Amino acid sequence: MVRASLVERYIELEQWVQNLSPARNAFLHGLMWAVMWTTLTAVFGSQSILGAVGIGVAGGVFYGWLCYSWGIPS
Repeated sequence: MVRASLVERYIELEQWVQNLSPARNAFLHGLMWAVMWTTLTAVFGSQSILGAVGIGVAGGVFYGWLCYSWGIPS
């Protein structure tokens, strides 16, 4: 029963992502990139937390802009 519920939730999430506008989809991609890079830089890098957040946010903004301008998420 739990597995079926998780599958249903995943399908709902997938449909939600498919219905996003290109700008919102690019923002979501940039946000995921920022979280990933902030985590990796904070854990494995020699940066302070603020430095890791700065690198993550800068990378996320750049990646989101690339996705939007190249039309990758759509």
